[in-house]
Amino acid sequence: MQRLYLDNGLEVFLKEDHFTNSVCMQCWVGVGSALETEKERGMAHVLEHMLFKGTKKLKVGDFAKIVESSGGNVNAYTTFDRTVYYLNVTSPFAQKGLEILADCIYNSSFDAEELRKEQEVIVEEIKRGLDSPSSRLGYEMFAHTYLGSELGRPVIGSKESVEGFSRQDLVQFHQKWYTPKNLRVLVVGSFNSEEMLGWINTNFGAKKAEPLPELRIERGQFPEKIDTFLVRGDFQQPRLQLVFKGPNLNDSDAILLSLGSFALGSGDLSRFSQRLRDRDGVVANVGAGVWAPHYGGLINFSAFMEESSIFDAIEGILRETFALAYDEPITREELQRAEVNLKCDKYYQEETLEGLAQSFGFGLSTEQKLFYEDMYMAVVEKATPEDITQAWRRWLDPQKMVVGILLSDKSDIDEKAVQLFVEKTAAELSQKYMSHKVVLPKVAMPATTKKAEKYAEVFKLKNGSTFIYRRRPDAKFFNLIGTTEGGSRSEVIENTGISQSASSLLAEATEHLTRDALMRKIEGSGSSLEGFSGKDSLGLSLNCLKEDWQNMSEIFCACMLEPVFPEQQWQTLKRQIAESLKAQEDSPSGQCVKQFQENMFKGHPYSFQQIGNQKSVNSFNTKNLKEFYLKIRDKGPWIFSAVSAMPAQEVFTFFEGLISTWHPQSSGQKIINSSDPFAGAAFSETPYFLEKNREQNHILYGFPGLSWRDKNRATLDVLEKILGGQGGRLFLKLRDEQSLAYSISPIVGYGAAPWAVGAYIACAPKKTEQAIIGMKNEFFALCDAAPTQEEVQSSINYIIGNLELDMQRGLAQARNMALMECYGPGYDDFVTYSQSVLAVTPQKVQALAQQLFDAKRAVTSIVGTTY
Repeated sequence: MQRLYLDNGLEVFLKEDHFTNSVCMQCWVGVGSALETEKERGMAHVLEHMLFKGTKKLKVGDFAKIVESSGGNVNAYTTFDRTVYYLNVTSPFAQKGLEILADCIYNSSFDAEELRKEQEVIVEEIKRGLDSPSSRLGYEMFAHTYLGSELGRPVIGSKESVEGFSRQDLVQFHQKWYTPKNLRVLVVGSFNSEEMLGWINTNFGAKKAEPLPELRIERGQFPEKIDTFLVRGDFQQPRLQLVFKGPNLNDSDAILLSLGSFALGSGDLSRFSQRLRDRDGVVANVGAGVWAPHYGGLINFSAFMEESSIFDAIEGILRETFALAYDEPITREELQRAEVNLKCDKYYQEETLEGLAQSFGFGLSTEQKLFYEDMYMAVVEKATPEDITQAWRRWLDPQKMVVGILLSDKSDIDEKAVQLFVEKTAAELSQKYMSHKVVLPKVAMPATTKKAEKYAEVFKLKNGSTFIYRRRPDAKFFNLIGTTEGGSRSEVIENTGISQSASSLLAEATEHLTRDALMRKIEGSGSSLEGFSGKDSLGLSLNCLKEDWQNMSEIFCACMLEPVFPEQQWQTLKRQIAESLKAQEDSPSGQCVKQFQENMFKGHPYSFQQIGNQKSVNSFNTKNLKEFYLKIRDKGPWIFSAVSAMPAQEVFTFFEGLISTWHPQSSGQKIINSSDPFAGAAFSETPYFLEKNREQNHILYGFPGLSWRDKNRATLDVLEKILGGQGGRLFLKLRDEQSLAYSISPIVGYGAAPWAVGAYIACAPKKTEQAIIGMKNEFFALCDAAPTQEEVQSSINYIIGNLELDMQRGLAQARNMALMECYGPGYDDFVTYSQSVLAVTPQKVQALAQQLFDAKRAVTSIVGTTY
């Protein structure tokens, strides 16, 4: 790896990685919302949008078109302290990608008319945030925990501030912050470093360095006493956030607190899950975490629960948190589990080039620079239970916390009652713990000082199942998937959701391992083992470190062949499903999709919610859930796939021995619904409308689609890309030209039976008719005239390039091989599919559009306010 500076002060980081034929390049700019003045609020984010809106060389839309036609993708994000632009391309297009990235960073034109359009789009993005329960609660929490600071308001700004910006405002902001000394360019992937450095110097090095303003972010004031607030709205599911002041990024306490928060709130073995969720039943979901930016962070606890359990949840979270600091220190086992899981998270992130670049970029923003991760792991490995206890004591003060609750506007809970309850609980904690508070000195920071095989091997097991293995010599993980036909298509309306409920209990206990023992083996090794269920399949997924592959494969097979569905876990899952159903009621986009599916697939299992409904879920018990699973399991056929570093024969022989006594049928399922999914469809020219009091209307317009096996699948993917993406027709026409929405995207789904194709948009209610007409125009324009060869070639390049990016992780490869073999295209679909895509022509796209886009076979779903 190389880290150096150009003559103009721009920082460069290069890391060659030749595992894939791809390159990830990122440009980090040292400005975010916390560095804005009062008149500039939201400008860093607006500028992020405008950098893609044209230069002297590039017209609006050219940037995305060039990138996507090169098999890549581009995006950006803005935080409190940085703006990051990232570009993923295949290696042959790296030079071109770098050239246009630099052009946008340095030479954006900031066209006044384009700014006006983009302001409309960003206002829609602001409305989307206001419609989101988690965003609403989060906005309010930051306002309460960063008082008097720019950190206390949304990064995106407000409708009033965004609409008030002029072109000259943006030009001045760009000149002030987008100077080489405030830029960092990171490139990771398959390239030659010397050649890449030359390209960077040519494209980024000519810009003259300008002096930077003072880079200072004020943390603001955390409340000096208990602060509570309620957020009310048209919400079904209560949410709780409980927050203490936390350390900054360069404080070793941030790492020690993270280890403690893992013990409290991560995984089924965490104290919150075992005690508050499973034993006491006062929460459906609960978590703990530490957010530690360099300007000072937060210790955050969050939960979903019934409204009647809110006070019990607050009391339980505080009780367990202070017990960790005083009565019940983290155990050696909990500490070991936290350490191995942090290590696995690091490995998992760095399996992709983008994750690797993000990791390096984050490290470079710390005091430790390239040694940050080494420092982080050094603190983790040396941490003792007493170190963690003392860190929690240093930061926990029951008299200084903020409690926020999101509630229905119909709730009777009173803010004063919440304040009094929290004050009473805090007083009890203070009396119990704070009078004898002893804090030891904190831990000092330590001193900083080839391609995968392209084809899999296929084995036939003696019991008739298929085992597919792809060797990846440098893999750190072992990934294993087992799947068979199942999912929604194995259900009827009376038991909808049973497949997902059953699969969710698959890795809870076995005949020889209690739930506690099983969780210790899984979470103690940093592994992930879970059941899954979709529209057409049911199965089990394993991700573990390669050194644990044999032990974890044994557990995988035990969960599959000897499952026990514990009653307590079913009751916990049942509560979680109830809360998820409420959350879906709060999600207008989710309700829009639900309404669309119910009318497109009326009566067919594809119309069911995979999670089920309250009536069906209430009818389930551990006995009928297990009976359902065993019936599916023993019908067959089963497909197993694995990706790792071990020799194929060794893995196959070991795995076959584990399941040698099990003999499923292999002639195909007889319990899967094979009827036409559109036989009862409620096609109508009149939209289906659901009234919801929201800032935006959510619209989905679509038609019957194709199955995984359909010979036209590649053509439909190309068609979808012509419509979608930042260079697609829907984006350019409805977003860029008409400013109807922040986001608009085509919807394409496949199943073992045909699914659907359409488009989704969220816009202001008054723009609803215009949005529907706009979507229809773009669909039927493809029927009237074939797309250009340039559009088709651009889409082909994008699909092929992103296919390789998507398959960087071993787990993604294993899952794709198993499911594609199960659905029909075959395990090597991700290898052969590119050839199908390359064969698509403009005429094929038009012919498929004419086949699918029939106004008489369409469904329009709208959720929002009357328009």
